[in-house]
Amino acid sequence: MKRVVLSVVSLLIAVPVFGESAVEKYNHGNAMYRQGNYKEAVRLYEEALASGVHSPELYFNLGNAYFRSKNLGKAILSYRRGLVFSPRDKELRYNLQFATAYTKDKIPSIYEGFLGRMYRKIIEFASFAELFKLLILVSVILTVSAILYIFRRKGIAPVICFGIIFLLVAAVFLLKMSDKWETQAAVVLSPKLDCFSAPTTTSEILFTIHEGTTVALEESRGDWFKISLTDNRVAWVPQDSVEAVIPKNSQFSTP
Repeated sequence: MKRVVLSVVSLLIAVPVFGESAVEKYNHGNAMYRQGNYKEAVRLYEEALASGVHSPELYFNLGNAYFRSKNLGKAILSYRRGLVFSPRDKELRYNLQFATAYTKDKIPSIYEGFLGRMYRKIIEFASFAELFKLLILVSVILTVSAILYIFRRKGIAPVICFGIIFLLVAAVFLLKMSDKWETQAAVVLSPKLDCFSAPTTTSEILFTIHEGTTVALEESRGDWFKISLTDNRVAWVPQDSVEAVIPKNSQFSTP
């Protein structure tokens, strides 16, 4: 638990939006966690989140507190949300894998084989924010290089080089944005979830999944979500039974 104790200074550097009350709640949550009062730690971490705070450190600690409280779905959801901000975080990824091992549903990954694993590494290497900022930076450098070339009629190499970099970054960004398991992922929160053939409980139950399983949100209709699994099964479930990793219309939303 290397991140349970986090200094206020490093917290403020990592997340400038932290207000004083959020810092106090975060530190109080850490104290409750150390005392073994995991439910109170969850409450305090969630209150810090409600203040508009989003940081991988907070989601890491929140996931640990949920896991210790035996709330597997919320633990996995918290780890996944932390990885949205810090996809290369080894501790977050390890704890996610550790928690996922406790889920009942063992559904094959869509990233099978050498090419699938390489694709996954590419789109998970950087966050949406990192790619977006890099895209802007490279586009500015490319524009300046092009202007200098136009006026000086020399120095075409930088234009070609940054042009290629821009295309590569843009390609990765578009791949990540178009991957539903990156943008539309959700986690099952119900201990046992019946999945229906239509958005009504009177329809046929196609299959059953369990807490902690990751699904993709395909469509919304009333109080129902159409979901898909990594093995391509599709069904309808009540909206309150799952929660999106990246909620819409929030600070989480992708650029």
